[in-house]
Amino acid sequence: MFWFFLISILRMTGLVSRLLIVIFRMTRFISRPMRAFIVTGRIFWLFAVFVFIIIRRFLMSWLMLWFLISRFSTVSRFIR
Repeated sequence: MFWFFLISILRMTGLVSRLLIVIFRMTRFISRPMRAFIVTGRIFWLFAVFVFIIIRRFLMSWLMLWFLISRFSTVSRFIR
């Protein structure tokens, strides 16, 4: 489910950037820097999503570790 959502977001961002480029080409109003800005924006979105995934993974692992440690400590206390 999460991966499907992620792919849809990436597709949307790509589609939006392409659409903007097409519009700008049609109008001939925007120069090259603006097109570069759109591309960098897309790269930034990809980077943000990537960072979010990494942070989520780390948080999950840390939470699991903390949970296991707390359970172990309660069990050891119970044994004592």
